[in-house]
Amino acid sequence: MTAGTLAVVLFLVMLYLFFGNPQLSFKDNPATVSCGSVAGAGWPSDEWLDTANVHHVTDTLPSSGVASEAVPGILRDCDQRRTTFVGFMALLAVPTVLLGALAVWLPRKGGPAEPKVRKEFTSD
Repeated sequence: MTAGTLAVVLFLVMLYLFFGNPQLSFKDNPATVSCGSVAGAGWPSDEWLDTANVHHVTDTLPSSGVASEAVPGILRDCDQRRTTFVGFMALLAVPTVLLGALAVWLPRKGGPAEPKVRKEFTSD
């Protein structure tokens, strides 16, 4: 039971890392950047092909307070954050699978026991 619960919790953390949008804040600038998720960053888009300033469409920069020369660095930071999320997901995959396998294949203790039937034969 415990192994199964831990496997589910680790799997939920992995889903958060895959679908969650990382937030970046910078000391010198009060603006917060919302980066795209790992799931959204990998999908091809026609918008990438038509624009000269190629970047992830799902990264959301503040409308004011960010200098244009800082944008490539911010987008790089978003890519690094997504890479970190993928690394954590890879690290969590092994214990998640092992705990899930233990939960499925280990015999359960304390479950309902089958009654033992003892047949006695008598001669009449």
